[in-house]
Amino acid sequence: MLVNNFYGTYFCWKNDVKDFIILKSIDQVKQLNPKILFTNNSDDFKNFDNLIDLRIFNWLINNLSNYNYLCYLKEVNNKNLKDLVDNQIKWIMNNKWCINQAKEYTKYYHSINNLFKFDYNKNELLQLKEKYNFQMDTKKQIKDYKLDVAEDINFDEFEDGIKYSFLNKIGKIYPSNSLLQKIDRKNNINLFKSDKNKKYFLCDFISFEPTVLFLYTKNKMYKDINFYKKCGDYFKLDRKEFKNNFLMWINGASENKLGELFNKFNNNFKDLVQLKNKINNGKFTNYFKHTLFYEKEYSKLGALISSTSFDYLYRLYNDLYLYSNDDNNQNKINFIFNLFDEFLISVDKEFDINILKNKVKIFNLRIEEV
Repeated sequence: MLVNNFYGTYFCWKNDVKDFIILKSIDQVKQLNPKILFTNNSDDFKNFDNLIDLRIFNWLINNLSNYNYLCYLKEVNNKNLKDLVDNQIKWIMNNKWCINQAKEYTKYYHSINNLFKFDYNKNELLQLKEKYNFQMDTKKQIKDYKLDVAEDINFDEFEDGIKYSFLNKIGKIYPSNSLLQKIDRKNNINLFKSDKNKKYFLCDFISFEPTVLFLYTKNKMYKDINFYKKCGDYFKLDRKEFKNNFLMWINGASENKLGELFNKFNNNFKDLVQLKNKINNGKFTNYFKHTLFYEKEYSKLGALISSTSFDYLYRLYNDLYLYSNDDNNQNKINFIFNLFDEFLISVDKEFDINILKNKVKIFNLRIEEV
């Protein structure tokens, strides 16, 4: 069954394009009991087992292309709705191979948004706003005054909460609230701590990209938690400098950009050169059986690693969502926000943090109480 949600009204097609039903509530849609429900916006359909968001269906088919099939109508009437649904059905039928994968990724999309229950400390937010306003006033008077916060912060975003999307080329998880990226989260961590009776842990992955490389090469060197430090010592660079240059090389930086490091990396990471050379014909299928298309030759290895990283995160967050919503589980974890491979949680004071560590198998998860 295909459902287009426009302005709170659900236009449903069960079989024939000419035969559509107009419904006013989600419950009415569910009463039709479809085997698979396709919709142009799945945000209203929570806890629906066989759900496919057409935005995600479209994203999976058109990875790394500028073509966008889905369109949104300014006016709703019988004629343009019939034309729209006719095209949608043709699109679905021509891409049946993507149905199961789209169902899986729709599930991940909902898991991420249902997992993270954003909360903040109102008093801390008020203090941060006052500090921000003071700095902005000072900058108007002193041109060379340097702000320690971004100039375009919109504090009202906090009241709107956060939604997450991975509808971009490689599937990167993007929070709708840009404030998370603009403030120093560690120095302002109290902003996200609203319950004095809880313990808070900031979690992020160490050497995330190299560990992904282990999945493809089986070279244990890449999953070493000290990979960047050890390689930095070998190349006589500090950890940060090596990491930046290595990731640039992975993402296709040329000899003009990397200088002598370009050939040194080619000679010392031959298994990665071989991995890159295996990718051809404009597309690849990553470790999680997700097929993507790349636009430029130099971008293919970086796209492979990035897509694999976020495919892993979808599955991890889905697992944690199921774990945290298990009625038989007494050790609840409250997830507050996510920023790519970093997330903040709150737990009861007697919580055993090893429960979370055991959920992460190959990857190196740093957990810091804040």
